[in-house]
Amino acid sequence: MILLRRIRLSTLLLLMIVLALLFGLHAQRHREAQLQATLALYRHPVTEGIYDALDQPLALAYADGAPLEEVLKEAKLRSAGRPKLRSGIPIYVDPIGLQEAEKSMISRVKRPPSADTLTLGEHLRHVLEPLGLGYVVQEGFLMITSTDSLDVESGDQIDPYVTYRDVLR
Repeated sequence: MILLRRIRLSTLLLLMIVLALLFGLHAQRHREAQLQATLALYRHPVTEGIYDALDQPLALAYADGAPLEEVLKEAKLRSAGRPKLRSGIPIYVDPIGLQEAEKSMISRVKRPPSADTLTLGEHLRHVLEPLGLGYVVQEGFLMITSTDSLDVESGDQIDPYVTYRDVLR
């Protein structure tokens, strides 16, 4: 009889623990849903589209030794038509960053090996890195500048005196 009571008591305690864990899980999911909804208010839809495009494999068609401008136009063209990027990724090339890297829009780029299997972000890194350039996603556009400038700047801030305009219309 005592053994039966202990089993029942332990079963009751186990049931209470399971219920408490389920309640805690439900409360956590509810808080997470509230945070996601709040975060969605502050997200820039074009920025989200840019991140989505950078994470997708995208085959770019350009010849080895093509100018940087051609590669960026191709990336913009191939990324067009997405829900958040109807006209493609808006790209701003920082002229000061190009000067720091001693490059220009006609600088020749080397096509990376296995370029057709890379995501767009990986592809851009492989193309820009040998030129001393890099990219950062800002509020609604992709900015290309020197790697030195990327090290100095915070990824979330942009010079307020730089007016964005898509240089690859």
